Amino acid sequence: MWQIIKKYWVWLLLVLFALGIPIGFLWYVDDGGTQNTIYYTFEIVGGVGTLFAVIIALFNNDLQRLYHRPNIKIDLIPATLGSDTRAQGQQLQVNKYFRNLCIKNEGDIQASECELYIESIKINDRVVKEDVVVKWGTNMERSFIPAGGHRTINFVEIKPAPDYMKSDAADPVPPVNNLRGQMLLNGEAIPEDWYGNAFVVTFAVYSISTAEPVRKNIRINYNGQWSANQAEMERFININCL
Repeated sequence: MWQIIKKYWVWLLLVLFALGIPIGFLWYVDDGGTQNTIYYTFEIVGGVGTLFAVIIALFNNDLQRLYHRPNIKIDLIPATLGSDTRAQGQQLQVNKYFRNLCIKNEGDIQASECELYIESIKINDRVVKEDVVVKWGTNMERSFIPAGGHRTINFVEIKPAPDYMKSDAADPVPPVNNLRGQMLLNGEAIPEDWYGNAFVVTFAVYSISTAEPVRKNIRINYNGQWSANQAEMERFININCL
């Protein structure tokens, strides 16, 4: 309560005097004149001040939410395809490509009890999947996001399709290029008929600290090809926020 008063004390004083002075003049009496006007003005100011103190005490949490709140944003990282590589002889071998979901809190207080959902996936405005819970890390359905912090969720992975992995070695090696890739969305392989079709994924973050859920639409179009060359791979797939 006192933090609010300290921060906005000038405005509170202006409101008090704005209310007190005209009311004081209404109680202007002939036998007291200006003296009574000043007296009643300060009486009203004191009364209104007490009323403000009571209101602030009763509605402290609600008033704080007016000025201090989470500000949740959903974005994609990295800006382009990320890649996971490993040493294969004297060369780096690409194991997979990925894009992650970044849920940021740009507000000045923590966002608590956050839940993340895929509300819907649409192809040509037709809903093909909906109401999927997205886990925060190790099987957590709820988490918090500190003020100024963020959470990163594995969103899209693209790997060589299992049929195209060279399995003649003890440790299978991904193919180099121009073969088939497999996309995993939220850890699950997408259906075959999604390849070559643009689909829109709607994410939503719910939190007890925000009045409304925060949503973000992400458009994905992947033709299903694989290449170990990242520049070439980026021609096969397009992922962007709408």
